[in-house]
Amino acid sequence: MSKKFLYVANWKTYFSYTQSLAWLKKNKQQLDSIGQNNELIICPSFIPLQKLSLALNKTNIKLGAQDCAPELTGAYTGQVSAQSLKDVCCSYCIIGHSEQRIHPTTHSLDSMVVHENEIIAQKAQTLISQNISPIICVGECKLEREQKKTQQVIKAQLEPIVALDLKIMPIIAYEPIWAIGTGQTPTNEQISKAIDFIKKSFQSVNTQEEVLVLYGGSITSENSNILKKIENLDGFLIGKASTDIQELEKIVL
Repeated sequence: MSKKFLYVANWKTYFSYTQSLAWLKKNKQQLDSIGQNNELIICPSFIPLQKLSLALNKTNIKLGAQDCAPELTGAYTGQVSAQSLKDVCCSYCIIGHSEQRIHPTTHSLDSMVVHENEIIAQKAQTLISQNISPIICVGECKLEREQKKTQQVIKAQLEPIVALDLKIMPIIAYEPIWAIGTGQTPTNEQISKAIDFIKKSFQSVNTQEEVLVLYGGSITSENSNILKKIENLDGFLIGKASTDIQELEKIVL
């Protein structure tokens, strides 16, 4: 029996509100079929969440968001609270995506990165308080990989998470920044090594759940079958390819 993977479709802003609804209406039956024997999560932009939540009711597809505010209420202009995500039946939420993180090129930004990691941990705790599973993105930039700092970077990103009272085990998405949208992919050995480091980082957490680790970064139907050979990999965070129903089906099936 083949291994069952978790697939997270991050639609980013590839679809407008109207396009999101039209895409789901056109592809709902096929999408539900894809999710029948596979765990599939759709993460659209904020505006269509409620409509998509209603449309996905009684299907095999779960709904996720792309970010949330660090607190349930407060002065967070332009952000959406975890409470609001719960209200529209979001079960998952991506946080810490590389397109939202600060990427330091000088030491002057180091303190900002540390603060950012703490804010992402705060978002995770807030989501957990609403019974929403955080999907936390971690990974190194090209310069950090060249300097052999991959594990150092991931450790710094995970430390505030591991220190939380984790009533729900988060999902971790390893997405090397230099691989996103570039067509470049690390070797299976490099990915497996990073996943192993992430899983070991959570061994001290007092829970019976094992952390699930996804890979994200230029996922296509061409490379997904190769990546599925990684024994400790639990799934994929898929970007643009997830907006093409035929491509998504090839990746999942």
